[in-house]
Amino acid sequence: MVVFAAVELAALIRRGRATGRSRRELASMLAIGACSLVWAASLAELWWGWPDGRGALPAFTGWPGALILALGVGLRAVAFLHLGRFYDPAVTLHDDHRLITTGLYRHARHPLYAGSLCLFLGFPLAFSSAAGLALFFALAVPVFAWRIRVEERALAGRFGDAWRAYARETPALFF
Repeated sequence: MVVFAAVELAALIRRGRATGRSRRELASMLAIGACSLVWAASLAELWWGWPDGRGALPAFTGWPGALILALGVGLRAVAFLHLGRFYDPAVTLHDDHRLITTGLYRHARHPLYAGSLCLFLGFPLAFSSAAGLALFFALAVPVFAWRIRVEERALAGRFGDAWRAYARETPALFF
């Protein structure tokens, strides 16, 4: 999880500051921060919260949580491969950007975010952490919803009618 956050932050830093992108960069930083809090709360609850070494959720959440986490990692990896060089941790449209509507993007407009949400839901479940689960719903879900809106405005501005047609036909997150 630390590697995930480090890669996202390194990509932001490497890209450098660009004018007019502060809202898009803020969406990225808030997503990283919210997810980091979910991880930290989950681990803190596991390590210090309960004398028996278990989290507040029932132990049976561990295996489903691990599977949801693995599904999230897989979705992110495949979506990342489909985006290729158009991926950027901040919502960024390149000069030669094209609308990706194949592969996972044929079934969902934001499979990368769906993968992220699975990953960050699976983590507190895997550690049976009620605190991490609460922070997931209180912080990560709203931040990703906001980030999706920021990205969709940018895509609609760039691709116009093509984006609107794609958005009408394709669900945001596989549902």
